[in-house]
Amino acid sequence: MELPRLWLNVSSVAMFCRNALGMFSRAKKDVLYDFLKREDIDWRKFNMGTAKEVYRQQGLGDSRVKAFVLDDSVKSRRGKKMEGVSSHYDHVTNRHVMGQQVLTLGLATDETFLPLDSQLYVSRTKAQALNRPYKDSRSVAARRYREATTQGKPEMGIRMMRRAKRSGVDADYLVADAWFGTKTMIRAAYELGCMCGVADEEGVDEVIGCGRRVERNSYWMRGRYMPKAVKRRWRKVRGMPWRAVAVEVELDVSEGRRKRPDWKPVQLLFVRGVNEPGEAEVGKKDWALFLCTDARLGMSKVLEVYALRWGIEVYFKEAKQHLGFLVECLQNPRS
Repeated sequence: MELPRLWLNVSSVAMFCRNALGMFSRAKKDVLYDFLKREDIDWRKFNMGTAKEVYRQQGLGDSRVKAFVLDDSVKSRRGKKMEGVSSHYDHVTNRHVMGQQVLTLGLATDETFLPLDSQLYVSRTKAQALNRPYKDSRSVAARRYREATTQGKPEMGIRMMRRAKRSGVDADYLVADAWFGTKTMIRAAYELGCMCGVADEEGVDEVIGCGRRVERNSYWMRGRYMPKAVKRRWRKVRGMPWRAVAVEVELDVSEGRRKRPDWKPVQLLFVRGVNEPGEAEVGKKDWALFLCTDARLGMSKVLEVYALRWGIEVYFKEAKQHLGFLVECLQNPRS
């Protein structure tokens, strides 16, 4: 009964851990930072091992709905001596900022969200190099930093999912926002046996699927552009305050001009709100587009699965507020 009292005046778990460190050791914070700077510690293995144990103990493998969720988060940072800093687009402020970005893979179910893996991503725009080289270029930290500077986020995400599956953590779906709606990710969803769900929240001119941004003629059905094909076909989604139109098309997921076309059936789900009494009227351009690699999945199920993506947004907020996420752990990318 004494334990809850410890948290009454504590602003965050991270603050409590720093203050409580002296209860177990006389070591100061420099010892902790020296520990974080060690190049031989495999933090990814530790993270995945912990997640796997939680997955087993909580019986998440028996959950009704399981989805891999991919998303990134940016921490704005400046400083000439700050390592691992580069230019990133911040979705919150809608502008490019200098800082550090982390790509995170999690498992979302009806009951919980479990972080599985994460990777620092350093873009090629205004990237600041390391102040000094690694002591051992073959160390875990050196290898991970090379991944951060040479791999793109789709490649990182695919590798994360493969590691999760090898560790015994499985999912039926892959959910991400429009920034991951690339051919690479869609093809990976087929290869990994996941039904892919990605959404575009920005309207007609930025339809997803063949790349982050594609031309208007990328989706065709019997010679017609898709938004024209959905006119006067909207119908109410059962049990939800939306109307939708589901269209089955084939998508070429091959990459490169000389590659042979690789057509895959996908479902495009156009969704818009319903005008309710007393609420603002829904405009003609207020709609979203969802892509699902299972063309037979029902509209309600697609929206239910995509709603699991909200779990990673809550995780980022809680981790930043209470666990010091993107504060302590990223001050030194060597860790």
